[in-house]
Amino acid sequence: MSLIKCGIHPDYAADQGIHDFTYALYPHSGSWQESGVQKEAWRLNNPLWTVEGAVDAEVRPAFCKADTDHVAIDCIKKAEDSESLIIRFHEYAGMRGPVTLNFGFPVDSWQETDLMENPAGEEMTGELKVTVRPYEIRTFRVTPTLSNK
Repeated sequence: MSLIKCGIHPDYAADQGIHDFTYALYPHSGSWQESGVQKEAWRLNNPLWTVEGAVDAEVRPAFCKADTDHVAIDCIKKAEDSESLIIRFHEYAGMRGPVTLNFGFPVDSWQETDLMENPAGEEMTGELKVTVRPYEIRTFRVTPTLSNK
């Protein structure tokens, strides 16, 4: 197993020093898409943090959730130029089809953007439902409904 091999330019000593690696074997039958290996790899490399307390899922639903198993939400962040949110996801199983993002808060509008958050489509209202292609990365600007509380 090759774990690290760095080039010698511009830093001839880039691979020197102490490195920590985590790896696992995940035997499975069928294809990797059917096995859930992508989710297991994510769990291995991104362990959950736990905090003391409780949340009632009926009172406080998921912040953002895709309605399909072959899409992973990679990023939720504040937009660089407004109070909107940027949501980025990718399709990881080589499948195509509809994807709906469900939010745990009311949404005024949404708009597809490029990776630099520039508009790449019309501003829309209603459900954020799109069709995704195999291995596609999609980015959206989501504007929450602001309350006057």
